[in-house]
Amino acid sequence: NQEIHQSIMHRAKKRRTTSTNKKKKIDGARFHQARREATAGVAPSSSASSSSSSSSSSNALDKHTAAALAAAADGSRRKVESKRSGSKFSMSQSSLSTSSLKRKRKTKSSSSSSSSSGGKSAQTELFGSTMLRHRLILATLTGRPLVVKEIRALDDNPGLRDFEASLLRLLDKITNGTAIRINETGTTLRFRPGVIVGGKYLEHKCPTSRGLGYYIEALLCLAPFAKGDLSITLKGVTNHPLDTSVDLLRTVTMPLMKQFGMEGTLELKIVTRGALPLGGGEVQLNIAATKELKTVHLLQPGKVKRVRGVAFTAKVSPQIGNRMVSSARFVFNHYIPDVYIYSDHYKGKQCGLSPGYSISLVAQSTTDCVLSAECNGTGDSLPEDLGKLAANVLCEEIAGGACVDSAHQWFVLLLMTLTPEDVSRVRFGKLTKHTYVS
Repeated sequence: NQEIHQSIMHRAKKRRTTSTNKKKKIDGARFHQARREATAGVAPSSSASSSSSSSSSSNALDKHTAAALAAAADGSRRKVESKRSGSKFSMSQSSLSTSSLKRKRKTKSSSSSSSSSGGKSAQTELFGSTMLRHRLILATLTGRPLVVKEIRALDDNPGLRDFEASLLRLLDKITNGTAIRINETGTTLRFRPGVIVGGKYLEHKCPTSRGLGYYIEALLCLAPFAKGDLSITLKGVTNHPLDTSVDLLRTVTMPLMKQFGMEGTLELKIVTRGALPLGGGEVQLNIAATKELKTVHLLQPGKVKRVRGVAFTAKVSPQIGNRMVSSARFVFNHYIPDVYIYSDHYKGKQCGLSPGYSISLVAQSTTDCVLSAECNGTGDSLPEDLGKLAANVLCEEIAGGACVDSAHQWFVLLLMTLTPEDVSRVRFGKLTKHTYVS
C-alpha cells in the first residue's frame, strides 16, 4: 500500500509540473506576441505627417505594453493559485486513483473466477456431515456442484456411513449426468448433480441403519420436479425409530403435498413390513411430475374432530396390537369420542425378517390440518406404555396450536421455498433442533 501511495503521489507531482511548464510557455508566448505587435505599431505608416504617426505609435505601444503586462500578471496569479490548490488536487487525485485501482482489482478477481469456472455455476464448499441429506437435496434442485469436506474426520470411524452412500446411489438412479467422487478415507465428497429424470420400475435396497422414510422423504422433495414420473420399489426397514414411518408418510406427508398443488399420482403401497434389526420390508412408491407448486396458507389449526391410527405387529402375538390400541384409546376417550385405531397384523411372508410392533396416531382438525405422533416398540417396552406414550405425544402436538407437527416442519419449510414467488404462510409450534439446523 505504501508503494502504491508513493507512485500515486509521484504521478500527481509530475502532472502538476507539466501543467505549470505549459502555462509558463503560454504566458511567454503571449508576452512576445504583445511586444511584436507593439514594435510593428512603431513603424511609420506613411512619410507624411511624421509627428502624428509617431504620437499614434507611442499610444499603440503603451496599449500593447499594458496588455502584455496584464497577461503576465494573470499568468503569475494562476501560478500562485495552482500552488495553493496543489495539495488538495494531489489528495483528490490519489483518492481517485486508489478507487480506480480497487475497481481494477475487483474486475480482475471476478474475471479470473469466471474464467476458472468456465462459465459454469460456482460450487458450494461445506464442512462436516450435518444435514448431508438436506444439502444433497438442495444441490440437486438448484443444479449447483457441492463439495463437503471433513466428514466425521475426528471420529474413530471417519467418512461417509452406509446409508449416506446408499442415498448417493439412489440420487444417481433418478438423475442423468450426476458425478460423484469420494476420496479414499471417505471424508471428502464431490457431488455434481445432473438432471432429474425420474424413472419406471426402479429398485433400490436400503441398509438397515436407517428407515425407508429417510429415502422416501428425499424422493418426495425431488420427484415432483423431474422430467417424467417416478415408480420405484424400496426395500429395508419400514418402521425405524430415527425416521418417519411409512404409515405417517402415507397418511400425513402425502396429504400435505397435495395441499401444495400435487394433483397427479401420489401413492405409497406397503407390500411387506420390516423391523429392526434385519428389516426385510418392501414398499412401492409412485410420484407424478408436477409443473409447479402453489402457495399455501395454513394459519387456523381448528379443533380436532377425529383421531385415527395404525398399530402394526409382525411375528408377534396379535394381542400386543390390541393392548397398544386399548391404552391409546383410554387417553383419548376423555376428550373426543371419534377415535379409531386399526390393528394391522402381518404373518407369513409379509412379516419381514424380524419381529416388531409400532403404533402411529393421526389427529384431523376442522380446518383439514393433520398432526401425528408415533412410537416404535423395542424388546424392553411394554405395549401399554407404548400406546400411552404415543397418545400423550399427540396431545402435546395438539396443545401447541400448530397446523403442522414437529416431524414435518423442515419438510413444509422446504416446500414453501420451492413455491412460486409469492407468500406462503404456515403456523408452526415450537421449532425442533432439526428444523433449526436445516
